[in-house]
Amino acid sequence: ERLRSLGDSATNAAGKMKPIGGAAVSLGKSIAAAGVAIAAFQVTTAKAVRETAILAAQAGLTSKNFSALAFATKQYGIEAENIADISKDLKDKFGEFVTAGTGAFNDFVEAVGLSEEAAMKLAEELQYMSGDEALGKMVQMLEEAGVSGAQMTFVMESMGNDASKLIPLFADNAKE
Repeated sequence: ERLRSLGDSATNAAGKMKPIGGAAVSLGKSIAAAGVAIAAFQVTTAKAVRETAILAAQAGLTSKNFSALAFATKQYGIEAENIADISKDLKDKFGEFVTAGTGAFNDFVEAVGLSEEAAMKLAEELQYMSGDEALGKMVQMLEEAGVSGAQMTFVMESMGNDASKLIPLFADNAKE
């Protein structure tokens, strides 16, 4: 009789443990899924950090400053990749002008009325600036020269695709 009672108690205890075992299996699966999600997040984060560093280098900025610039330009419809491309285009066009005296930078030179010597000196200076500094300097000079909005748009677009969208950001000595 004692043996039967002990057996019944064991069966009863096993029955009560069954839900705990199922919960333990569910918990284990949840922990494994969380581990996979954390690993995926880390891979995505590392990829984003690498991508930002590449774009920042293209724009001539630190990753932190590039992130701030990308945030600011996004308000004007320019994504991070676009501002990096615009910065690269600017540097290419400054380099072309310094090397051969040709290219889209001539549109800017004509708009602001620079002499050949002043234009060369400015192009040499601008090619070593970050993209945002060069854009700011160019918009400032265009404003000082009193060029029309249409002319400013033409000049900025010739320097970099969608660069004219950033005129408000760099207007009034880059007040924005």
